[in-house]
This record gives sequence, C-alpha cells and structure tokens, in this order.
Amino acid sequence: MASGIQGKYYSATLTSASVAYGDLIEQVETAVGESVSAKKMTLISSGSITLNINGGTDSTLFENSDGEWVLSFDARDMLVSSLKIKETSASGIYLALIY
Repeated sequence: MASGIQGKYYSATLTSASVAYGDLIEQVETAVGESVSAKKMTLISSGSITLNINGGTDSTLFENSDGEWVLSFDARDMLVSSLKIKETSASGIYLALIY
C-alpha cells in the first residue's frame, strides 16, 4: 500500500536513557547528521507515556482499540519540530519516520 510519501527513512528502538526528557527529533537529527522535517511519523510504546509535541500541552498516550499504544501522523496532520517524552524512564519505544 503506497501512501505517496517519499523521502529518507529512519527508525530506532529507543532505550530509557535516550528518551527520558529528551527531544526525539533532535536525537534523529543527530543520528542522521542533518535537519529533519517529518513527513510521516509513527511512535509505538509498550505502555502509556506522557508526550509533549512542539512545546504544547503535555498529553498522555492512550491504548487504542487494537490494544496498542501508538501515535501516528503525517505532515498533513501536523508539522512536528519537537517531540519529547516526559518520563524519567520509558522503555519499549519504537520510532519510525520519513523525512
């Protein structure tokens, strides 16, 4: 199923130390060595976590009807310049994006 979104792909399974209060977009930019503007992003967690997107109000990631803890959106929904996990420890987090 092609979505028509083209670009470079990045994915990572994130550890507790790498996500605690850190900006995931900055971490991706450091890993790929260039500025990132996400065209499509998916974050999967092993449980509920608190997120902050673009410096707005903190939000809690809730379980969907399929029993998954997922946040997924593309640039038509929102442009993401900052994505922070507001937890002192969080594990089992997978991030994938096309930029």
